[in-house]
Amino acid sequence: MSEENLLIPVLNGALPHPEHNWILSTRLVAEGYGVKPETIRSHKANHADEILPEQHFVMDGTQTYWTQAGVIRLGMFIKSDQAIAFRNQAETYLVQALKPTVEKFNTPSTLLDALVDDLADDILAQEIRDRLDQRLATKRQERAALVSAVGKLGLPIPQKWHSA
Repeated sequence: MSEENLLIPVLNGALPHPEHNWILSTRLVAEGYGVKPETIRSHKANHADEILPEQHFVMDGTQTYWTQAGVIRLGMFIKSDQAIAFRNQAETYLVQALKPTVEKFNTPSTLLDALVDDLADDILAQEIRDRLDQRLATKRQERAALVSAVGKLGLPIPQKWHSA
C-alpha cells in the first residue's frame, strides 16, 4: 500500500461513537500501522498502565475498538516505516480537524465578536421589552382616560373596552 493511501481506507472503516466521535477495530488499526492484530493486542497488554479503557479503547463484548486517542497512543509504541507514515498522516488529519475549533474559541477577535453579538442581542431584546412595556402602559392610560371621559358623559362604555 502506498504511503499516501494509508489513512483513508482505515478511516473509511471507522464506526461512529457518541463519546469518542469514531472508533476503529483492532484489525483496522493494525492495517494502518502495518502490523498484525496480535501486535496491537500485545501493546495493549504490555502498556496497560498507559493504554486505558474508555480513554484509549472501548470494549464491545470481546471486541476492542480504538478511540482517536488510542490510535495515537498506540503509535508511540509501534516502530516501522509504515507506522511512521501512518502516524504522520494521522497527525496531519487530527491537527487539521482541530484547527477550526481552536481558531474559533482561541482567537480573541472571534471570541470578542461572539461576546459582543451576544451582548448586543441581550441589549436589543431588553430594549424591545422596555418599549413594549412603555407602549402598553401608555395604551392602558389612554384607555382609562377614554373610559373615564365616556363615563362622565353618561354614555354606555363598550364591553370590549373593559377587557384587556
